[in-house]
Amino acid sequence: MVISAIVLVLVIPSTIYLLFFNFGEKDISWIDDVNGFIEEAKPFPEPDLPGMSMYRFYLYENGSDQLIYCTSLKTNFVAYIRGLLNQVNSVINSSISEDFLDEIRGANKILMFFFRRYEDFWSIKNVERAYFILEYNINKDLEGTIIIQRAFTEEGEYSLREIRK
Repeated sequence: MVISAIVLVLVIPSTIYLLFFNFGEKDISWIDDVNGFIEEAKPFPEPDLPGMSMYRFYLYENGSDQLIYCTSLKTNFVAYIRGLLNQVNSVINSSISEDFLDEIRGANKILMFFFRRYEDFWSIKNVERAYFILEYNINKDLEGTIIIQRAFTEEGEYSLREIRK
């Protein structure tokens, strides 16, 4: 009886955790694909009419940022990034600060995806901005994570997420 109780106390919580909270290891396979896109991308001038482009990609690297791609079309890379956002399945921290985001943008390599129009926002989980952390010099555990800012929320409301296999 005592052994059964001990087994229940130890096995049930760990089983629940494995089934509902741990989806396996972090998937960082997408980093090479995104880096390949960045290598091919050229600096892009800011559009004259800011509302005209639906998708924008900025590269943050070593304290500077640059627009590297801007389009209103659903290109293969836009579809790839949207697909990554739909695969996000783990929340690491549901509320991170603007200061933390600034620190990450300051000295690392990040691709920021900015979604300008919201006609089909539900298809990418109501995302306005997503910061794909490609390199993080302070804490390697954050490489391959994604910071998401939801549309239609308070300014500065961010969460740290990842894709788990």
